[in-house]
Amino acid sequence: MKILIAPDSFKGTFSARQVASFMAKGVKKIYPHATIKRMPMADGGEGTVEAVVFDLRGKIITKKVTGPLGYKVKAKYAFVYDKTHHQHLAFIEMAEAAGLTLVHESKRNPLYTTTYGVGELILDAIKRGAKEIVIGIGGSATNDAGCGMAQALGVEFLDKNGESVNNNAFMCGKLLSDVRAIDTSNVSPKLKKIKFLVACDVSNPLFGRHGAAHMYAYQKGASKSEVKFLDKALRNIANAHNKPKVASLPGSGSAGGLGFGLRAFCNAKLESGVEIISEILNLKDVIKKSDLIITGEGRLDRQSMHNKAPVGIAKIANKYKKKVIAVPGSVGHGYEKTYKYFDVIVPAATGKYTHKELIQYTPKLVEEAVVKALGKLKK
Repeated sequence: MKILIAPDSFKGTFSARQVASFMAKGVKKIYPHATIKRMPMADGGEGTVEAVVFDLRGKIITKKVTGPLGYKVKAKYAFVYDKTHHQHLAFIEMAEAAGLTLVHESKRNPLYTTTYGVGELILDAIKRGAKEIVIGIGGSATNDAGCGMAQALGVEFLDKNGESVNNNAFMCGKLLSDVRAIDTSNVSPKLKKIKFLVACDVSNPLFGRHGAAHMYAYQKGASKSEVKFLDKALRNIANAHNKPKVASLPGSGSAGGLGFGLRAFCNAKLESGVEIISEILNLKDVIKKSDLIITGEGRLDRQSMHNKAPVGIAKIANKYKKKVIAVPGSVGHGYEKTYKYFDVIVPAATGKYTHKELIQYTPKLVEEAVVKALGKLKK
């Protein structure tokens, strides 16, 4: 029997790789002679770098780059060789260089944060020979429409007098309203030869009621008046770049408008994170060769229906009429709707646990939940 174990991470407690090992122990108790393939999964967010490196035998690159407040931070990204397309591929989590967790709560304000470090990671990946760059966007501290990133790539932003708006500072949300023209003459020609994919699972446009500022700037530290200012600034940068259609594309407002910036400056394609990762890992072929698939995530609920890894995996498995088990850390409101994708759902934790208790008990709870789920499947 061939069993594929492909969970996402249990956010805040265990990585996808760790969860897969807990699940494997449970499988061995019921099927000691089964052939088990562990494939840690991700949807483009937290844990994707680790999953890609593990599954494709790549390496993690660590580089000092400019953080969201202009201070240097250590950021990691995955660098792998894609055997299917015979080229090097880099996977960057933008939160490594411009994430909200890098900014102390007392200093959070998207008027002053930048994505410059994301651009530095892109340049480093290109320098190492990457021909395709996938960028996972989520958890950002920024609202600069990706202009900080573009600045690092050589783009210059000019005011009404034709002077640089940033005056040697990093581009940030506050400066977007001053931009009247954009100069890309100093951008390396190499950039046009790189294929960019954005792992994006939100559909917000750049500006407006459902745009980057109104939907996400509050949680990044902006006040009501600052949100209004930022929304106008985002509208202005779209006009300055003469990219109104790009601004209205679903996902342009993701990560404080980084989705827009990557599309406008790097000609990136915005796609579902699960679909991108599944294709990179050749998941379809692995599922075809498996008899049973076991997956999971930290919490299975109605949000899991929207491009989350477990449901994405199950959809592929369903096409090939494979049995699928879900072992999430816990279940929440609306999880019942996911039963149309899974044959069995058994949560690891059904009671209330402190964070410390979850760290202690989750390995055994996951193992036992897998045993229980396999028992249900046999009936």
